[in-house]
Order: sequence, then C-alpha cells, then structure tokens
Amino acid sequence: MPLSKLSDEELVARSIASDLRAFEELIGRYESKLLRYVRYMVGDSGLAQDAVQETFIKIYQNLQSYNPQYKFSSRHYGH
Repeated sequence: MPLSKLSDEELVARSIASDLRAFEELIGRYESKLLRYVRYMVGDSGLAQDAVQETFIKIYQNLQSYNPQYKFSSRHYGH
C-alpha cells in the first residue's frame, strides 16, 4: 500500500520503527499548512521556515510519546 494511503497513526508507527519515508509523508501532509500559519504569526518567511523545521525535528525526537487516541495534527510533543 502506498504511504499516501496510510493513516497518520500508521505513519507514526512506521516512523517510530525507523521508516524515514513514513515521517517524510507526515511532513508532506502538514508542512505547508503549518508554514502558512507560522508565517502569519511571525511575519517573516525565513523565521517561519526555521520554526517549522525545528518543530518537525522536535516531533521526530518525541514520537515515542504519541498517543493515537489524539489526532496527530493536534497532538503536542515534548516541551
């Protein structure tokens, strides 16, 4: 099954199991929406890109704490 057909929860499980392509799929699903939001909040494209990149790094580092009871798109990771 193509990664694009998998649920966020399935992609997270694969990402935890070191499937970087699965995490890239998650990034692809949410990066543009998050970037637009952060750009609106900070008013600077460069700062927004840096913040979004740091956000995805932090998410990846804290995937083990993901609780599939919550939507991936609204879950908080780490502090």
